[in-house]
Amino acid sequence: MLCTNIKIFIVLLYLLTNTKSLDLDSQYLDLEATVTSRPLPHELQVMFNNKTDFELMMEDCMREYASCLGSNIVRLNPICAIKENNERKVFNTLCDMGYINCKLQRGAWRYMRDTIC
Repeated sequence: MLCTNIKIFIVLLYLLTNTKSLDLDSQYLDLEATVTSRPLPHELQVMFNNKTDFELMMEDCMREYASCLGSNIVRLNPICAIKENNERKVFNTLCDMGYINCKLQRGAWRYMRDTIC
């Protein structure tokens, strides 16, 4: 047992006196410089780079909806909306009505009042 402890002590003493062999920082930096990221598979590249106009429009609608919900002007009361043909519909928020109008690509629904129709 004493012999094993002495061997461990000698190895530690050697490592501490030879700092070049323990230059872990430079080894880490060299390793970091050689690491490259893995490229996306072809199918994902096509999906991210070749979006249709409809997909881009839906992304814009979703961005506007998220922005609206994140704003301080959102009222959490249901609203009544009306169409040109006098059809009425209840939306949970004004943002919901705006999102539906964006998806329809026209302003079909208009705000009427802050109550259920």
